[in-house]
Amino acid sequence: MQPIKLDDDQIADLVEVGNIGAGNAASRLSDLIHRRCIIDIPEISYMSTQEVRRILDMENSFVVMMHIKIMGDIPATMFVVLKRAYAQTIVRYMTNEGLDPTGKDLDFTAQFALKQLGEILTKSFFDSIHQFLMAKAKYSMPEIIMDSWSSAQESLFSSFAGASGEHLLIHSTFLDPEKSFNGKFIYALNQDSQGVVLNRIKLLLGTRKPGGVTP
Repeated sequence: MQPIKLDDDQIADLVEVGNIGAGNAASRLSDLIHRRCIIDIPEISYMSTQEVRRILDMENSFVVMMHIKIMGDIPATMFVVLKRAYAQTIVRYMTNEGLDPTGKDLDFTAQFALKQLGEILTKSFFDSIHQFLMAKAKYSMPEIIMDSWSSAQESLFSSFAGASGEHLLIHSTFLDPEKSFNGKFIYALNQDSQGVVLNRIKLLLGTRKPGGVTP
């Protein structure tokens, strides 16, 4: 049985809160890499694991993928995905060093830099959403996979939310104005968490009437 989905007004409210989180994350990321960073307005989507793979558009590319488990009232997973060349650029901005020239390993300095990136994007973004939903949360340290897209990574998406059904995603792209790098982050909730989010939004905002008036 598929869960009841957010309606258009509820999605708009969640986008508005997500946009605040994206602004916070962009500011923190700019401070981290010492250059301006932009995060696009987040989108809300219901997608299967296979559809998630398509929006990442990283088939046959060498990527750095970080995933961070979010525990608490609304369990979720945050994914930060970068093509290797862009990860190399960000590490260089942060540390004045590049990645391993063989392209197979991350040294300690690069791993630490990229984990900082993952933590900042995650905490800055989801704190705004969780405050809005009055939810408590804590998150794990980022785990890093360096690989082309693989069945193992697809299994990672499926493992936390189940291979069947749809994930509720809040997703966006981050980049610098010179387009020397870009990446994607995805805040993904499983079906149980979708119901919690729906109920919290209903409780906080009520059912909207046409014209945006809340009784």
